[in-house]
Amino acid sequence: MKKLSMLFVALISLSVVFTSCENDEPKLVDINVKVVDGSNYDGKIDLVQAYAYGENDEILVGEAKYQNGGFNMKLNAVLSSNLMSIDNDDLPENIKVSDKTAKVAAVESFLALKDNDEIGMFICTNLSLSSLLGGGGVDNMSVIAYFYTDKDLKITGTESKDDYTAKFDVSLKMGWNTVVVNTSRNSLSVTSVKKIPSDYKWYFIPHDGDFYSIMPNVKSFLK
Repeated sequence: MKKLSMLFVALISLSVVFTSCENDEPKLVDINVKVVDGSNYDGKIDLVQAYAYGENDEILVGEAKYQNGGFNMKLNAVLSSNLMSIDNDDLPENIKVSDKTAKVAAVESFLALKDNDEIGMFICTNLSLSSLLGGGGVDNMSVIAYFYTDKDLKITGTESKDDYTAKFDVSLKMGWNTVVVNTSRNSLSVTSVKKIPSDYKWYFIPHDGDFYSIMPNVKSFLK
């Protein structure tokens, strides 16, 4: 389960590359989730919490009861003092951003709790649960992530480092936004979407699950 957590930690590393324009009120987002075989977890999961990485620590940005095989959660606005500043010195040369003064945060995990004990996590992907928990590794991974920015934000371009290539086609509004992160062992693409594609499903991953993540490679590419 630590490997799954590492995946979302790496997504935070991606968010430090992001920038923006300006707007008035942050856009909030309602996440209405139906988990695959979700009724199996009714009574076994009480609560779902969403945490984002900020400037110094994790920030609780959403909380919802788990019931009827899923959960409905609103991601809250994040105070500017809790957002991460962009490290302009480390921006890849070919990644173009619109405003290097933007501050950002990104959801690190959707935690599942029972009696206040963390028992697993939720992930939205186009892979099957058996692929995620197979233990043999996943060559191609695609997940839904949520990014928060204090300004409108555009990131475009392709950058290569050693044997790894990253491509960005991201346009975000101030507030919360949905992105698709596709990654393989030697490539990455990050794309903003207006809604989750229909072939992406939500799964519960127990803490004893053997989940294979290649996202730490992404973190080393962008740092």
